Order: sequence, then structure tokens, then C-alpha cells
Amino acid sequence: WSSDVCSSDLVENLLREVNQHPRQRQLWQDAKIWAIQHRFIIGLSLGAIILLVFNHIWISYLVRRRSHQLEQAHIHLREQKEALEQAQRLNILGEMASGFAHELNQPLSAIKSYAQGSAIRLEKENKNHPLLPALRQIDQQAQRGADIIRNLRLWVGKQSANSDTVPQIGRASCRERV
Repeated sequence: WSSDVCSSDLVENLLREVNQHPRQRQLWQDAKIWAIQHRFIIGLSLGAIILLVFNHIWISYLVRRRSHQLEQAHIHLREQKEALEQAQRLNILGEMASGFAHELNQPLSAIKSYAQGSAIRLEKENKNHPLLPALRQIDQQAQRGADIIRNLRLWVGKQSANSDTVPQIGRASCRERV
């Protein structure tokens, strides 16, 4: 019995199809050969990937740092806004106190002047007139009210000038307005 040439070709083809031929290279061997042939390109690719990873880490760090700076700036701006609002409230309080003081000083000055004028006229007529002590009391009480208003005005002026929450610009404008 002899072997046909044809049957050995069939066996070799069959072994190649199932990847079991003794002279056939394995896939890992082909990959190894390809990697050796293209090692420069593979090295460049890996280097680029490493650089991109480091770049991503650096950019992430910069973003976090800038975000933190922005948060700090936001907090600082909020504190300044609150200080400005406090200065505005103090300014309004000073303006209101000045307005009240002016409006109350006018009638008190008139009461004081009328009381003093009436006392002078009554003294010319009769030094012991029974209304003179009452007119002097009116004059004293009117002066007392004017002193209270003046002290209140001075107190409001000191509060706005000495307040720690008022920024420098706010202090100057409060002093000018009061």
C-alpha cells in the first residue's frame, strides 16, 4: 500500500485549517515578530499615552486649585457685600437720626424761644409772677430735649466712625453724611 501524494496534501491542509500544523507559526509568535518590527512606533504610542495621562493629571490639579481660589474669592466677596450692606444700614441710620434731630430741634428751639421770651416779658411786668417758674421749667426741659438729641446724634456719628465692619470708603461717607 502506498500513500498518495494527494492524501498528504489533504492532511496538511486539514492541519493548517485547525491551526495544528507543525510548521505553522502560532499567533503569539506573529504578534511578537510584528512588535519587534514596529517597536519604535509602539514606543512612541506608549510615550504619547503616558504624556497624555500626566497632562490630564496636571490639568485636573490646576482645575482643582483654580476652583478653590474661586471659592475663596466668592467667600471674600460675600463678606465684603455683607460689610457694605452693614455700612449702608449705618448710613441710613445716620441720615434718619440727622433728619429726626433736625425735625425735633426746630420745635424745641421754638418752645425754648417762646418760653424765654414770655419769661422776659413777665419779668418786666412782675418779678414774682406765678408763671415764671413754669416758663423756666419749660425752658429747661426744652434744653434737656435738645441736649438728648445732640448726644444721640454724636453717638450715632461715633458708632459709624468706630465700627469694624464698615470699610474705609463707607466710614468716610458716613462721617460726611452725619
